[in-house]
Amino acid sequence: NNTGFGASIGMQFIRPAEAIEINSLISQLKQDSVSFSLAIDKVPHQLDLYETGKGYYIKFLLDDNSILEQYGAMKATENKLSSSSIQPNEYIDVRLADKVFYK
Repeated sequence: NNTGFGASIGMQFIRPAEAIEINSLISQLKQDSVSFSLAIDKVPHQLDLYETGKGYYIKFLLDDNSILEQYGAMKATENKLSSSSIQPNEYIDVRLADKVFYK
């Protein structure tokens, strides 16, 4: 929780739809046998994925886009960057899904 809000039992700091999206992403990551941690960012509706062993993180949007579509965009981007021998140093931003950015 990087939101700046101190979460306590019974306090809602994400919407139920966002919790469902997070659970969908967790299920996909487990299916892909990925070791990871997630952080809810202080940017509204942003979820950051940190995969063990990678020097960058992934920015997801918990809003109108399907997080699994964003996950697909992430996988495609990682494959394309890998085939070009490019390694992001900070992040891959898939919050728009159809436009991916990396730094």
